[in-house]
Amino acid sequence: MISLSAIAQDLKSSYFVKSDNYRHDLNPAFMGESGYVSFPVLGNINVGTQGNIGLNDFLYKTNDASSKYKLTTFMSPDVSRDEFLSKIKEKNRINANIGISLFSFGVTTKHGYNTFELNIKSTTQTILPYELFDFMKTGIGKGTYNLKNLSARSKSYVELAIGHSRHINSRLDIGVKLKVIAGGANAEAKFDTLQATLTGDKWQIRSKGTLNVNIGGASFKKDEDGGWVNGVDINKGGVAGWGGAIDLGAVYKLTKDITLSGSLLDLGMIKWTKTLKASSEDTFTFDGFNNIAVYPGKNDPNKISEQWKNTRDDLKKLTHFYEDKTASQDQTEMLNATLNLGAEYTLPNYHKMSFGLLSSTQFAGKYTSTTAMLSANIRPIKLIEASVNCSYSTYGTCIGGMLSFHPGVFTLFIGTDCLATKITPQYVPVKHANVNCCVGLNFAIY
Repeated sequence: MISLSAIAQDLKSSYFVKSDNYRHDLNPAFMGESGYVSFPVLGNINVGTQGNIGLNDFLYKTNDASSKYKLTTFMSPDVSRDEFLSKIKEKNRINANIGISLFSFGVTTKHGYNTFELNIKSTTQTILPYELFDFMKTGIGKGTYNLKNLSARSKSYVELAIGHSRHINSRLDIGVKLKVIAGGANAEAKFDTLQATLTGDKWQIRSKGTLNVNIGGASFKKDEDGGWVNGVDINKGGVAGWGGAIDLGAVYKLTKDITLSGSLLDLGMIKWTKTLKASSEDTFTFDGFNNIAVYPGKNDPNKISEQWKNTRDDLKKLTHFYEDKTASQDQTEMLNATLNLGAEYTLPNYHKMSFGLLSSTQFAGKYTSTTAMLSANIRPIKLIEASVNCSYSTYGTCIGGMLSFHPGVFTLFIGTDCLATKITPQYVPVKHANVNCCVGLNFAIY
């Protein structure tokens, strides 16, 4: 269920790129150099992932020369416990990012700069504790494992936003954006207790957790053998909640060459309805992670993809929830507010180049993350602007950049906050799950 949707992430690399039409998404006080109308759906598309772990933490080259497969999983006895667990964090985070602008435009009037947007935003955030991987790899080497930090949540919604920014005086610009939100899907699974204790040749699992799902016209699917929740059937969909939010921003020109800026985004909430509830407050036995082939192609023909499927099936048995059919209640949830603080220095002898520093914090409870970015920006000629940056965040270090091309009739941009230097043929980042790409095509209005 958590994979239904993937956190809408605005492109931080565009923060100091003045020709970018969508800078107002990072700070509503930013004004466009001209008006624009987006190409429907293609105006601003942002897709990516974030994580402090990566694929190479779980896949290893096989030592079996007779195997037709070159890779095996961390569960192979050829991979030592210490080698594998040395790569695993106390809290292993994986996020997925999708943001799409269905339609947007911006116009300049005598009173300021006005924007209109219709966006799809979505967020999935997961925390996998160190103890989970220790349990999978070590097994009976330890008697008890505490997995309570295992949690995941996901939400998707459509957002209608109207913004306005204006000059207060020669130094100060301010901006505000009002948003109306229609919730599409929401799900959260978390455990207050999830403990595995070895008893004989079985694991005794003691769990206490909750699962809440908000999707219009949905119902739980049940496992045929155990009766626990095994997925969601969506019959007709529909709006699952309503909400609202506000963005606030300001830009202050401290000196001729130094500009300070700040914004507070997505300050608001969604009231979710049509809640499906399930709980896990039980003690049961678990066979352990026994279905994972460690020598594919020799003793077991399963491919890597089949091994992951078997791992997923075992995890379902470990974390099962039973439907709670008590009266459904509405629930109100705050959006993940973001605080951006920026400073830009323009070279006094070459105004076509500047350097920027951005601090960005997203407040999301246990999923809170921070980013610090140093950016170099250049605009050698009017129709081309480029930016390169280096950032350090909760998820590691990244190199990013943006290129904006605006010959007059249209503007085209492509950018990334984190460029993956090594990916699989399926475009999965190998080192860390940090990669994103943002592209857009818009038409200029003068």
